[in-house]
Amino acid sequence: MGAGLRGRPAAAPRRRRRGGVDAAACEACAACELTAATTAALTWVSTDCRVAREIIGRFLASGKDVAFTTAAFIAELVMRLTLVKYMGYVNSEESPYRYDFAADRWTMPPTWKNVPGLDSDDERNDTVAFAPKIPDKSYEAVVDLFSRAPSESYYADCSTTIVALHYRALAEALEKNAFNRTFAGKVATAPAGVQTGNAEGEFDDPPITGLVTLIPGRDIASLDELLPGDWVYFENYPDYDETHKGPSAVWAGEHAVYMGNGEYQGFGVERQPYDAMVKKMIDNYNGQGIKPGVKARSAVEDHSGSIGKSIPGITEVRRLKNPVE
Repeated sequence: MGAGLRGRPAAAPRRRRRGGVDAAACEACAACELTAATTAALTWVSTDCRVAREIIGRFLASGKDVAFTTAAFIAELVMRLTLVKYMGYVNSEESPYRYDFAADRWTMPPTWKNVPGLDSDDERNDTVAFAPKIPDKSYEAVVDLFSRAPSESYYADCSTTIVALHYRALAEALEKNAFNRTFAGKVATAPAGVQTGNAEGEFDDPPITGLVTLIPGRDIASLDELLPGDWVYFENYPDYDETHKGPSAVWAGEHAVYMGNGEYQGFGVERQPYDAMVKKMIDNYNGQGIKPGVKARSAVEDHSGSIGKSIPGITEVRRLKNPVE
């Protein structure tokens, strides 16, 4: 089976159902053949065949010799589908999580605890940083984040949530003991720019910074090069911080996941195409927290640092490293 899947899709679709997906209705691709390699892949590919097909298609288009049935590629596929699935989950009615920029309301499930936080102005803020209550059971704490009943209520922001999502993807790719050996005492969530510390007053880099080695930035020339599961950052007009103030001035940027099929989603933001995300950035520039006298804007501006060469737009792309490689 492996030899037939290196660098090209399966010859033809087969008429069968996998996990409720009618394979006969799908385009010819390696997804259905891949699922036979592992039960985990079968479950995840059937969750959203279109996204799995897009991931595989992008690898095929890259011209690289890809062995689709290896443990490394299956881990890559599962991590990406995990990121897409759980970004959808945290925004759904099945989720207990709600977006809130009022930091005094931020909470996590009981398997997590507050830890000291230090913001970019060196001000202590101990209400927004969290870590697993039992460091040696970080895997269990991460999985628990995404297993709570919708009747519960927890609050966070987009950058805190994006960090948690990537830990969940790593937990899906690694078995429990391996995850706990690797990440015991290292897992934490906090807003961008907030360092996490211990009772002795020692502070580490912000979780979003500490994950840079695991989720390095990628030079992407066009939107067509994005892979479902990529972490993207939509940046608003560069003068946002100067022209907005107050607790509702939270639209300087949006941490989001590329969800596949040309769509993006951040925490508290509906799944939508690129142009709709850009429009949302513009609308919120003109709305929440804008200072009196600031002129409203209605169009994108030239910006060499973004993928589309315009702003608002995507100015940063990060891609989770495969721990199985």
